[in-house]
Amino acid sequence: METTQIIAVAALILALLLMVKVFSLQGKVNELRSDVARLSSINGHPGMTKSAPAPLTVPLPYAYSSGAAVTNNADLDARLLSLISQGQKIKAIKEMREATNMSLKDAKDYVDGLAVRHGY
Repeated sequence: METTQIIAVAALILALLLMVKVFSLQGKVNELRSDVARLSSINGHPGMTKSAPAPLTVPLPYAYSSGAAVTNNADLDARLLSLISQGQKIKAIKEMREATNMSLKDAKDYVDGLAVRHGY
């Protein structure tokens, strides 16, 4: 075989491998979409649109990998509310993350929900 033929065969094999990967990822995206639709229907949201984001819902109690529920920790909630009332929501989110090892999104959702429930 000539060099150009070898390169062409290698490119064809690479293209086929990439197509398989794309189809695999598309399948995962479809699974995630069905999961979102299922979870949206469970939470009473008929659909999620870009123009109207779903209302904030924070499950109470919010259980973590440690097994502890944040809502049972009144001291943490009091510290978070104090920071929120001082306009330091970012510090409250940071403290929540440090206290619970939760993700940034989960900590933000919890702090936002706490603020809404207490009128901040």
